[in-house]
Order: sequence, then structure tokens, then C-alpha cells
Amino acid sequence: MTLDLTLATWFSTLLPGTAVVIAGAVAVLLLARSHGSAAANRMLGGFLLAAACCVLYVLLIGVQPSGENLGIILAPLPYTLALGPLLYGYVRARLGAGLPHPLHAALPLVQAAVLLAVGLAPDDVQVWWMSEVFIPWYGPVQIGLAIVSLAGYLVASWRAVRSYPVEPYAWARRRDAWLRRLLTGVSMALLVLVLVDGLDALSGSVGVGRPSWLLAVERTAYGAFLLASVGAGLVQAGVRLDTSDAAPARDAESTGPPRGGRERPRPSSVSPPTPEALRQREALDRLMEAERPYLDPNLSLGSLADQLGLTDKALSALFNDTMGTTYTAYVNGHRVAEAERRLVSPEFEHLSVLAIGLDAGFASKSTFNRVFKETTGQTPSEYRTVAHASAASRS
Repeated sequence: MTLDLTLATWFSTLLPGTAVVIAGAVAVLLLARSHGSAAANRMLGGFLLAAACCVLYVLLIGVQPSGENLGIILAPLPYTLALGPLLYGYVRARLGAGLPHPLHAALPLVQAAVLLAVGLAPDDVQVWWMSEVFIPWYGPVQIGLAIVSLAGYLVASWRAVRSYPVEPYAWARRRDAWLRRLLTGVSMALLVLVLVDGLDALSGSVGVGRPSWLLAVERTAYGAFLLASVGAGLVQAGVRLDTSDAAPARDAESTGPPRGGRERPRPSSVSPPTPEALRQREALDRLMEAERPYLDPNLSLGSLADQLGLTDKALSALFNDTMGTTYTAYVNGHRVAEAERRLVSPEFEHLSVLAIGLDAGFASKSTFNRVFKETTGQTPSEYRTVAHASAASRS
């Protein structure tokens, strides 16, 4: 088998090829990440992995002489029906709206089972599948389903972002901005897919076949889409690329202890705060009260430091040496206090206990229940029941 690669082919192969490697690495990073929203990490990691496999498949198909390698054509790589559900699941998880129903995974799982069964089958089975099933109807149906599925889930994702309550916080505006950028990139990739398949069908109808320039455009567009998705993955993974709205630390009047007042008592080894530490503490309290960054389940020490205009080391020292607490204890104190307020408020009676915990910034049900009970001595459900009983007895 010989390959005839022009300069345009090299470029349109190297760009998406590099994107595939980077996307795979970021996907692994997200799937292994223990911080932030576990559901959002898994959904975006799965999306990047599935997208990388799809783009790799397009590359392999494009660089081989047409029809000469059945193993490549039937490779278990194009998990196209998983892209839409994973993207939609990520958007919902990132907005704190919960994951979609498990039935959304039905078609992707069926496709994955078929791809793996055929891709690992003996050569004679692959030849039969190619001639009797894939070419006559399965291939075109799979492409059509992929386009319809991704388009439908894109519409649902856009609606979720646009209908979600607008929050007056810088971190929420940044979150919504890069969610929109991710959806824009996927939308453009879908448009390219529709145009390429349309032109391919047109050229095939007159016996011309797919032109090399069309292949180059297709692969370059997929590489750009994958790199745009990687950008969202890096933000989700905590690599701080999106700090244009980060607020510098400013002097402000002290707002007192954080809501909930659940910092650990200062150990005797904590030294008296310097004037600079006091200013940093005041700026921190003001930020927590005004911006409420603790509502973001992906908040990290680094992103909080960015919003204060401090280094990670300086903020860590502020917690440990001046305030006698830790970043985790401080932020969770705010989250527990927020959950307490919502659990007793009539405004949130229609929400489940879990929804309140996730809205308060906790990344998972187990973390919410554990931290809440450690702090209050009651589970969230017990706390809500006792509060409602107390309110009823007073009335």
C-alpha cells in the first residue's frame, strides 16, 4: 500500500493528529480528576475521548487508499452517537442541573457494542458485514443518526445554557461564556459534517469521488473543533486559561466572619495577622459575600487566588497562618451555611435535598452528606425535617 501525501494533506493530518493526542491526554486528566464536579469531569472527559476517537477514525480513513484496508474502515473508533448525550450531560452537570436520564445512553451503548463486535470479528465476518450490511444501509444510517443526534442534543444544550438563571457573579459569567464557546465549536463542526457529506454525495453521484481539497477541509475543521473542545477541558480540569474577569484584591471594610462561622479555632501557633494579611482577609470576605464563588463546584485554591489577585502560596498562607483554617474547611463552611439557608427557606421547598446541596457548591451527594453532618451533627434530610417541624410548632 502506498500513500501519496501532498503538503495540504500533511497539514490537515498533523493538525487534527496533534489535537487527538492532546484531547486524549486531557480526557484522561478529567476522568482521573478528584476535584470539582465529578459528573462534569466524567461527562466532558468522555466527550473528549469519544471525539478524539472519531477524529482519529477520519484521519485513518483519509490517509489510506480507498477501500484497501477493511480493518481501518471497520475500526471500533467512531462512537458518534455518544457525542451528543455526553455533551448534553456535561452542560447540565456544569450548570448544576443534574445528569440526563440513563436512557440517553441506550443508543450509544448499542453502537459501541456493534462497533466492538464487528471490529474484533474474523476477516470473513468483516467481509460479509461490509458487503451485506455496512455499504447497503448501516453506514448511511449511522451517519444520519449521528447528525440528527448531535443536532438534537446541541439544541437541548443551547436551551439549557440560555434558560439557566443569569447569575450576577464573574465566575458564573466566565462559566457560561466558555460553555457557549464549546457549543459554538461543536455546532460549527456539525455544519462542516453536513456540508462535507452533502458535497461528497453530490460528487459521488457523478462518479467523481471525494476531492482531496474536501478531505483537507474536513480534517482541518475537525482538528480545530477538537482543539476548541480541549480548551473547555483545560478550564474544567482547573488549568486556569480563563481569568480575564479575575478581580484584583481591594481594600474593603471587614465583613466579619464568613457566613456559617465554621472556621476551625485558631491554634496557638497562629501568629498575629500583619496589616497586609488583614487586607487580604478583608478582600477575601468581601469576595465571598459579593461573588459567592463557593457556589461553583469547580472552585479550587488556584481559581480563588486568581479572583483575589494572589498567588496560590499566598492564599494558602493566609488560610493556614493567619486564619488557622484550610481552604477546604473555609469553603465548605460557606457551602454548608448556604445549604442550611436553602433547606429552611420556603423559596426552595420544591427542590430536593440533593439539588440544594449541589446548588450550594458541593460536587457530589456523598461529599454533601458527609461534610454537612460533620458540621451540623445532622444529615441534610434530618436538618430540613427538624427545621420544618420547629417552624410548624411555632405557627
